[in-house]
Amino acid sequence: MMHRVLLIVLSFLLLASCHKKKTEDPVEDPVPIVPFVPDTGLKCQALPAAPGPFGWNDSITNEQESITAFLKNPLNTNEFICLVKGDITGYNQLFTYNVITKNKIPLANLGNFLPSVNKNGWIVFSSVDNNLFRVKSNGDSLIQITYNKTCLDPKWDATGKAIYYFQQAYSNILSGIVKLSISGPPSNITFPADLPYHAVFRKSDQVIYLKTAATEVSLVQKNLITQAERYLVSGPYNPKSETVYFSNLCLDNNDENFFWSNSLGIFKCNLATLKIDTVLKSCPNYSYTNPLMPLDESELTLSMQVLKPLENSVLLHEYKAMKYDLVYKTLSEVRIFQ
Repeated sequence: MMHRVLLIVLSFLLLASCHKKKTEDPVEDPVPIVPFVPDTGLKCQALPAAPGPFGWNDSITNEQESITAFLKNPLNTNEFICLVKGDITGYNQLFTYNVITKNKIPLANLGNFLPSVNKNGWIVFSSVDNNLFRVKSNGDSLIQITYNKTCLDPKWDATGKAIYYFQQAYSNILSGIVKLSISGPPSNITFPADLPYHAVFRKSDQVIYLKTAATEVSLVQKNLITQAERYLVSGPYNPKSETVYFSNLCLDNNDENFFWSNSLGIFKCNLATLKIDTVLKSCPNYSYTNPLMPLDESELTLSMQVLKPLENSVLLHEYKAMKYDLVYKTLSEVRIFQ
């Protein structure tokens, strides 16, 4: 009888202990995440014909909140590093925003390429006049890296101590990808490339870059140690057009898949099989762009642009900050400013 009573008491204490531990460890996400289903209230459909004779008058709901790309700050989970579409001044604005304090730290005005952040919170970017800079996520220590006004699309390498960037052709210098040491032993490696977009591996000294031939553009994987190259996939290329079929390239954190965006949506290619999948398909009334891969996560951040025809020939542009879970294949809106 005594053994039975002791067993009941121990069971009760164990149950109470488990219950107490469960209630003491709540999991809270400081960022409001709202599920977003594209087929609910936003179906893929054609836009009405542009009104004549002057077409649409474009309008934006809030220029200061029209996020075109964003990443979490690796040094502060309550902060986002945000890029918003240029306002009347024409410049894309980069800033750090704290979702708890609502504090906004202006960082820089950018050109047409996305910033890159390393694990230490250093952001590297190309300016409006095509020079490279780096700055801390808190706005301190702005440092200019290049001065020749021909440098685009910088990205941190796997160590966070060097950057890759695209060097435009000038004088007797051919266009190419440059690897430049920022800290540690100095190094400067350059190899030919035709277009600025490229992706840097997270776990090795490799890069994917673009090579053109007539009306075709190919993605090429290059190993900086062995100098070996491997052609991956190809797409259409129009030398007279400013659009690039493989824009905003990035790799996942395991270097297994790479991503890009174009007017058709966001796509993924597996490096082992070279199988291409559509991650998100764009429509005439909404489009997906600017995929970025946060450090040590399994989801893409991206921007969704929604077009809404209004009265009086106005076409409203709305920009939504989104994240796409690569494991569960779910899309959610990240309401940064609410």
